[in-house]
Amino acid sequence: MKKIPSKIKSFIVHTYHLFLAAGKGFVEDRVMKLSAALAYYTIFSLTPLIIIIISSASLFLGDNMDPNTKIFGEISEMIGKDAANQLRTFVNNANLSGRSTMGLIIGIGTLIIGSTAIFIEIQDSINLIWKVKAVPKRGWKKLITNRLLSFSLIASLGFLLLVSLVINSVVVGIGGKLDTYAAKVGIEEVSGWLMLIVTNALTLAVVTTIFAIIFKVLPDVNLKWKPALVGALFTALLFSLGKYAIGIYI
Repeated sequence: MKKIPSKIKSFIVHTYHLFLAAGKGFVEDRVMKLSAALAYYTIFSLTPLIIIIISSASLFLGDNMDPNTKIFGEISEMIGKDAANQLRTFVNNANLSGRSTMGLIIGIGTLIIGSTAIFIEIQDSINLIWKVKAVPKRGWKKLITNRLLSFSLIASLGFLLLVSLVINSVVVGIGGKLDTYAAKVGIEEVSGWLMLIVTNALTLAVVTTIFAIIFKVLPDVNLKWKPALVGALFTALLFSLGKYAIGIYI
């Protein structure tokens, strides 16, 4: 029997200790309790967050694409059709049009505060897990800084949505032309496979980018992009796996 090369053996041992340390940290940092708190904040942040992202995307896309359908299609896969429809009702009812100037200002302020709450909670959770001591700042300065930081993340989410919608539309157009060509040469439909591959790859890329931005920007520590991207990719893979498992359960 051949011996295991030293590099492979070292990798296996390192990976084992890494997962062992992660499991120990999971228990010590009470991650289940933190996740419950994040879920609670998400309930109140999700509706205003979706409203801002859809409104921002609609300004750039106009009537050519429907970000509303795209977003709620993804949400439906994660939390189920009934819950997604209920969330859509909340979003549709939270309409700011037709209100007075003061009512509009209050409504927009409420949307911004509500949508950014989840990111501030994520920041506190990451600081706790990473054993990072938050930078002391004056009350109002810290509040404004955190809100602006969180809102910049929302803008990033909106931009990523725009990019994914544009790429999807391009893929649909290419897929249609490929189907036409395939039919002429007697090949079965290829656009379905193309859409499946591109959609999954695009989703993984977008989710990885979102997590990388969160890991890079939110914590009170100067993290380089390389470890942020590696951690984000691993987190995105776990997120996709969890999404698939929830889809089977629902």
